[in-house]
Amino acid sequence: MRHVTTHIGGRYETYKKQSQEGPSYLPVERENQKRAMKFITENVFEMPQWLIRRDLIEKFDASGMYERNIRSVQTGVLNDLLSMAALSRMVDAAYNYENTYRAEELLEDIRKGIFKPVYNGKPLDVNLRSLHKVYIDKLKSLARKSIMTEKRAMGVNMLYLNDLQSIVWNELEILRKDLVSAAKKYKKGSIDRAHLELQLQNVNAIINSVKTTGAGNEA
Repeated sequence: MRHVTTHIGGRYETYKKQSQEGPSYLPVERENQKRAMKFITENVFEMPQWLIRRDLIEKFDASGMYERNIRSVQTGVLNDLLSMAALSRMVDAAYNYENTYRAEELLEDIRKGIFKPVYNGKPLDVNLRSLHKVYIDKLKSLARKSIMTEKRAMGVNMLYLNDLQSIVWNELEILRKDLVSAAKKYKKGSIDRAHLELQLQNVNAIINSVKTTGAGNEA
């Protein structure tokens, strides 16, 4: 599954001789990136139940390792999508090419994918709760990246780092409002409501921390 993530924030490299015209690097077409994101949402973020055959798993796995491995793949894909290198290329492409898949659109698609049951007030499973936490933790790391730190990250275009932080800040604000509204759809005392209220606290803590320290004051 993770090979699909290379399309998102990816670029084509065309080897050319010095005499040949045209760019050597071009971003992957927006349509292809959107298609890849749709595939990931439907086949990774939505738990692939066809892979979970209880009647078979119970015969060789008493520890739950099989399902934990699936969650590990889900987390790995999410981390790939939100890598600084990929996001930086997306921000760069948005300024240099028309009709590209933008970083803010990616964050929106991820949010709507992994929080889809939340918006509809449907029960959550342990895999989705885990993905919610991973996503918010990743936003936290992105919101507080400093320019000095990112100079050590290969593939990051430093010129657009501040814009990327603004995009992440906006996503946090949207997510906060969504969580406030969504938590009310679940019964008080339920694990799903407790989970959403906890994630809301985490988002508020990130926003307040960035307000207090400044996203780029470490440089």
